[in-house]
Amino acid sequence: MLYEGDPLGYRSTITLIPQLENRMRRLIWIRVRRRVVITALRWWRAYFALAFARRFAFASIPFFIIITLAIWHFRGAIHVPKTGTDAWIDIFLGTVLLAIVPFAMAAYGGHIAAESIPEPKRRRKVKLMFWGACVLGVLFAFVQQYRAVNQDAETKSKTGQVEGAILGQLQSLHEQGPILTPEQVEANRRENILAMLRGEYILQHDNVSAGIIEGTEALPSDWVDVRLKDLREQWTVAESPRKASQPAEQKSYISWSGAPSFGRMKLGGDAHFQVGDLFGFNVDYINKGPNAVEVTSQCQSVFVEPDDSAEAEKRVVTEFKNFCAAWVKVQPHGKSTMTPGLALWVSAFAPEQSSAEPTFPRPIRRITQDDLDKLKSAREFAFVVAEINYIDNGKNRQLRMCSWLQPPADPPGIWHYCGIFN
Repeated sequence: MLYEGDPLGYRSTITLIPQLENRMRRLIWIRVRRRVVITALRWWRAYFALAFARRFAFASIPFFIIITLAIWHFRGAIHVPKTGTDAWIDIFLGTVLLAIVPFAMAAYGGHIAAESIPEPKRRRKVKLMFWGACVLGVLFAFVQQYRAVNQDAETKSKTGQVEGAILGQLQSLHEQGPILTPEQVEANRRENILAMLRGEYILQHDNVSAGIIEGTEALPSDWVDVRLKDLREQWTVAESPRKASQPAEQKSYISWSGAPSFGRMKLGGDAHFQVGDLFGFNVDYINKGPNAVEVTSQCQSVFVEPDDSAEAEKRVVTEFKNFCAAWVKVQPHGKSTMTPGLALWVSAFAPEQSSAEPTFPRPIRRITQDDLDKLKSAREFAFVVAEINYIDNGKNRQLRMCSWLQPPADPPGIWHYCGIFN
């Protein structure tokens, strides 16, 4: 192909040279592959010609060598358990001594005996049967050696687990104190019997779970009861005494006594909000438990939001945390003791203006007619958030609450927990 402005065809020659080179490479590669295939077929034909001659035994040696090398090359893909010695050497030595040598000699004897058969096709068929049986025998012997190595490793593993359990029992018997009550002696004796039965169960059964081997899973009760009866024991697994457990820690905790309440409900009479009332609610809590607790700090507040969405809840909780952090610095709370069953209440108020960084003193918001209308028409929602920190049995504990009032906000009100901070 000549390009415009290239009368001598220089650019055309430059373009064709790589194409010619690629074509020559493909032709050479095709000839090389064809030569390799023809040579391999010739070798294969010569090998089979030698195989069915009287020197078949010598021709079979490369066959077994190739199979052995292939298995050795792919030994990483075959799972063999780790033992003290190289398991592959044991497998190959066992296969050679128990299979390859005797089977090859037997097949060679059959091969020689088949030479006396006058009919060529029948003679060849008999030879193939002898040598095919030899190959199958070697393969089956290899599988048998492989299974034997795996089974031996599994038996050693079980024996090691049982030995470890027995040594652990002996060590515990050696380390236990010299003075034991009769109940403790009997409990230890039964535990030792169960440990011995665990080892017996592992040795007698296949596919034992890891929990039984490690001692974290109980043995089948039916089997254990039968073995205990055989040992002439007068107890069963259900009657086996357990080690005395430590008495459970008795916890005392503070909990909320119902939902927040309107401020006027404590005074009696009409509990509805009135214009000019402080925008707040009362929160009741009680100490439930047998012990007294120490209240270290408490914080509560009311927030007014235009909706009850999850975003509003997040804003309320974030502003409450900022308020409490600032409140503790300005007005630190001394420890106060709450005796069991003591019920108290505290008032939470809304600030006159919400702020991410609260300042003190904090003016309290008062109810307006606009607030009453918005609370009834779901254009305004009141959130009550409170937190109490206290100490019970030397441990710091915390009680939190976040609730919002459902319109129309009539006493006693329908309160809902927030999705967070509870």
